[in-house]
Amino acid sequence: MKNIVKGLLIIILLIILGNTFVTAFEDWLEGDTTPMVESEYMICSGDRLWDIASEFKPNSMSYEQYLYELRKVNNDTDLSVIYPGQVIKILKVKESE
Repeated sequence: MKNIVKGLLIIILLIILGNTFVTAFEDWLEGDTTPMVESEYMICSGDRLWDIASEFKPNSMSYEQYLYELRKVNNDTDLSVIYPGQVIKILKVKESE
C-alpha cells in the first residue's frame, strides 16, 4: 500500500512540475507581449546598440530579445557595426492612448 501511495505522489509531483515547465516554456516562446511600435532612430556619435536597448526596451524584455527584435525589424541587417548618421528602425513601447 505504501508503494502505491508513493507512486501516486510521484506521479502528481511530476504532473505539477511538468505543467509548470510547459507554462514557462510557452511564455518564453511567445516572448514579451508589451505593445511596441516601430520608429526610426538616427545613430549619434558614441551610440552603442546596448545603450539604445537600455533606452527603448520594455523592462520585461531581455537585452538579447530586444536586440533580436531590432535585427528582425531591420530586415536581418547586421547591426554589430553602426555609425553616426545611420538610420535604423527601433521598437518603442506604445504610448497609452
